[in-house]
Amino acid sequence: MRCRSCNKILTEYETSIRSIENEEYTDMCTSCISSLDGELNVIGNPTLKHENESISDALDDIYFDINFDNNH
Repeated sequence: MRCRSCNKILTEYETSIRSIENEEYTDMCTSCISSLDGELNVIGNPTLKHENESISDALDDIYFDINFDNNH
């Protein structure tokens, strides 16, 4: 799968990123999501992130990892 914005091949982790508002997958890489300057609040599955993968510091304010408790 590729980023719909820049056409970069998405990692497993990036394919798990969804919008908080409508729960639709963003199909965007973390770089493109961070360039939106907070216009898109997203969640992702941290268990899919590999050790060599890092989340951009720019995502700190707009990125949330999914919580795997049963209170969803």
